[in-house]
Amino acid sequence: MVNQKYSPHVPLFMPVLCYGLGIVAGNIFFSIKAYLAIFAFCIAVSIFFHILGRKFRRITYAFILLCFFCFGSFRFLQSYYYYSCDHIICFCQNDNLTLATIKGEVISEPEIKASTGALSEFDLMRQNGMSFDLLCSDILIGNSWQPVTGIVRVYLSEPMLELSASHSIELSGRIYRRQSAETRSPFYTRKTRVLAACSVDHNELVKINHNINPTMSYGSCLTRVRTELRNRLGVAEENPVSTGPGNMFAALLLGDRAGISPETKEAFIAGGTMHFLSLSGLHVGMLTGLIWLIVRPFRINRFWQGMIPAVVTLVFILIVPARGPVLRAGLISIFFCLGYISRRKSSPVNLLALSAFLILIFRPLDIFDAGFQLSYSITLALVIITPSVFTDIFRNPEKIRLVDYYDLPLLDDRPWLQRQISMLRRTVISLSIVSIVAWLVSLPIIAWHFNRVAWLAPLNSVIMALPVSMTMLAGLVRLLVSLVLPAFAIFLEPILDLPGELLLSLAQSLASIDGTSENVAPVPILLLIIYLLSISFNLLFAFYKKYSLLRRTACITIICVIAFMLLAPFRFSSDTLKLHFLPAGHGCVTIIELPNGGTILYDCGSYDNFDLGEYSVVPYLRRLGCNSIDAAIISHSDMDHYSALPDVAARIKIDRLFVPLGFGRHFTASDYRFMELVDRESIPVTYLAVDDRLTGGNIKVNVLWPPDGEHESANESSLVVKIISEEKTILLCGDITPEVMRQLLDGQVDLAADYLLLPHHGELSDILQDFVDAVSPNAAILSARRPTADKRQALSSLCPYLYQPQTEKPVIID
Repeated sequence: MVNQKYSPHVPLFMPVLCYGLGIVAGNIFFSIKAYLAIFAFCIAVSIFFHILGRKFRRITYAFILLCFFCFGSFRFLQSYYYYSCDHIICFCQNDNLTLATIKGEVISEPEIKASTGALSEFDLMRQNGMSFDLLCSDILIGNSWQPVTGIVRVYLSEPMLELSASHSIELSGRIYRRQSAETRSPFYTRKTRVLAACSVDHNELVKINHNINPTMSYGSCLTRVRTELRNRLGVAEENPVSTGPGNMFAALLLGDRAGISPETKEAFIAGGTMHFLSLSGLHVGMLTGLIWLIVRPFRINRFWQGMIPAVVTLVFILIVPARGPVLRAGLISIFFCLGYISRRKSSPVNLLALSAFLILIFRPLDIFDAGFQLSYSITLALVIITPSVFTDIFRNPEKIRLVDYYDLPLLDDRPWLQRQISMLRRTVISLSIVSIVAWLVSLPIIAWHFNRVAWLAPLNSVIMALPVSMTMLAGLVRLLVSLVLPAFAIFLEPILDLPGELLLSLAQSLASIDGTSENVAPVPILLLIIYLLSISFNLLFAFYKKYSLLRRTACITIICVIAFMLLAPFRFSSDTLKLHFLPAGHGCVTIIELPNGGTILYDCGSYDNFDLGEYSVVPYLRRLGCNSIDAAIISHSDMDHYSALPDVAARIKIDRLFVPLGFGRHFTASDYRFMELVDRESIPVTYLAVDDRLTGGNIKVNVLWPPDGEHESANESSLVVKIISEEKTILLCGDITPEVMRQLLDGQVDLAADYLLLPHHGELSDILQDFVDAVSPNAAILSARRPTADKRQALSSLCPYLYQPQTEKPVIID
């Protein structure tokens, strides 16, 4: 028998890979005409060489791949840069708000937007806000209506309960270019197609056209289906204080995480099991597998055995949010079912390539999304590497062959208990191998995108696999029973809620283990390249069954993982002190990186953004590789200086909190609540007054104010601290009043500093110029909303350089 060389048949992989590389290249070279010219040239040349005959097939194939590369670049540029002249983004000015009147159709169910921060009960500015997406049709220019295209995100300052999806409306508000959050990819808004936003002050500015029948809209039907399923799963409410079993069912089965509390999300993230909570290919595969197992025992026709799971999967991906991983797994599951019906086998790599191509044709920007990258890289590794690992462990490939369900009892005549133990052992080994392979492949991607590394993620994934499956099964049973026997569902509810409660408690227990996860700063690019190359060679050698080479590259991968563990959090000590002033609206957030690797946080709050801690400060600290804060200093007891600190403390350990001596003398309801949250996190509190000194390494912190005694207001008792290092000094002033400035000047206090955080968010006063002159800073920082042109001009005259943190642009002083 002739030993034939193994050659896997995956014709789609290379074209799709070149198409993806073309999308990435389109972000580097911005000439759509050049790509189109090369694309046309390659098509002509490939046709020419194809006509010449088979001996030129390699050249023909190379030009075909170049065609896919150019087409990918063209699709990226077309999606990212080019819009029609009547797109809504063309009517938005770059910097200023534009007053506009727009007509369109509501294409998403309006949602009440409330703050989710720890102190959100005191957020009186946004408690009743509402938002929705509007598909624009006309815009009022002068006295005439003009057609307009595009989607705009509308923000109402108060709820409008009569408004629903598919209503045709007319509204007046201020439109502006929508920007991605500081923590998100620059491709985020382009990928979602929502490029503009509109702020509407009053409901009177929104007019609903009741002549439109919302029941005729396809989007409205899906919305009603989602709402009905949420209700039958027992979803309590959006933005809850705590997560209930019904909210877990909705997250696992519908991808609806609106009812998941921030604490629950943090528990899953810290434990490295967020892939269970985020609707992904895993959930789609588990759902298809459950339907498959339910259908198989009925011994129905082969056509219906494959068609029923395929139809259920198709309906599922239409109902849930259209994320890349869900579409990938849904398409593969449907292709698999169709292949089963037609008795045709296909390479898993081919199916992956086909699904990726179908998604990227219509949504090319998804390739930059972390979910897309994780989904395809992990799945590719699992279908290529995992069988090779199984072969090495079990030594006999026949033992891992997928046998027919009905033949299983005939193939194994061992005692029942022995068979169950063997099956349990193989299941645990299988889950362990899958978890380790997935963790190794996802490690650099998660570190790059989310600045987190979960060291115990493989173990936690194995532990939580069964509870997640039980919770999904309980949710399906609850859904089916509520549809068939609604009255009986009430009696089953306590029993079906048990898996969800077990899953929640297990996730919190695993997240509480010390060392479970760690924040990492940007990964060293050389280490990242070596790691990705080793993973790629692992895939290549496993694909072609070169096991001896696979073992060598696997050793390199293990060495890279050890390097990750030793170098994390990739935060190397330097001789300079670094300042970060974050945009906080009406508030103040200052992060000080110390030369010894420590961190000081001076003030952390805002009046108009109570989600600041969870969505801005914590992600920023993670990107710095900060796993603990040495000292948090609150200048005084005003909410715009501490409202975000409890959210930060719940996610990043704070060693000690420093507050002014008068902090307890001006207590309000929010102050009491703040101190309760601080006490719950077991943070030691120290009260500071004038002449107190703090030292750490070569850093000194001198307290210049307040003196011991009574103060009429919280602002008068603000902490004024001077941070001194070998190369620079910083003066942080809180909200001190003009009277306090006069007392500091009259007291001959040494105020000189290289950098100054302007007192009271830059509030103008007759003494401010003298105060700034006494400090004589190289630069001053303004922590406030964008000031008016007159105020900006007045403040600019105070100091040669005036900086203000703006959206997506913190002020960094190195």
